Amino acid sequence: MKNIFSAIARLLPIDWSSAKSAPARENREVVRRNFAAIVINGLFFPTAGKILGAGLLLTWFLSEFTMSAFVVGLLVPIQYGVALLAQPWIGQWMSTRSGRVRYYRHQSLVRAAVWCVLAVTVWMASNHSAALLIAVFFSVVAIDAVAAGVGNIAFSDTLARVIPQPLRGRARQVTIR
Repeated sequence: MKNIFSAIARLLPIDWSSAKSAPARENREVVRRNFAAIVINGLFFPTAGKILGAGLLLTWFLSEFTMSAFVVGLLVPIQYGVALLAQPWIGQWMSTRSGRVRYYRHQSLVRAAVWCVLAVTVWMASNHSAALLIAVFFSVVAIDAVAAGVGNIAFSDTLARVIPQPLRGRARQVTIR
C-alpha cells in the first residue's frame, strides 16, 4: 500500500520543496504518501457524500416509500443537523484521545456497514414493508450522520498532524473539489 501511495504522490503536481519546514529526507517520502492518501480520500468521500446527499438519490429513494412531504423533509435536518450538532461533543471527547486516525478509519467502516444494512434490507424486504424500510432508512441516516461528525473531526486533526502546514491548503484544495 505504501508503494501505491508513493506512486500516486509522484504523479501529483506538487512542489514538495515549497514547504518552509521541509521534512528530513527519510520523512519526505512519508509526507508524500500521507498527502497522496488524503488526496485519494478527498476523491472518494466527497463523491460518496454527493451521491448519498439529501439532494440527489436519498430524497427520491424515500419518496418511493411515502408520499408525506413532512417525512421526506425530515431527511435534511437529520442528515446534516445530527452531524453538526454532534461535533461539539465529539470534538471535546476526541481531544482527550490519542491516535485519532483510527476513529476516522472506524467511522468510514461504520458508515459503509450501515449503508450495506440498508441495501440488504431493501433487497430482502417485500413491497408491503414500507414502514420497516423507512425506519431502517432513518436509522441508517442518523448513524451515518453521527459517524460523519466523528469523521470530520478526526480527518481534520489527522490532516493537521501528518501534512506540513505549507502543504495543507493544497491537500484541502484537492479534497474539497
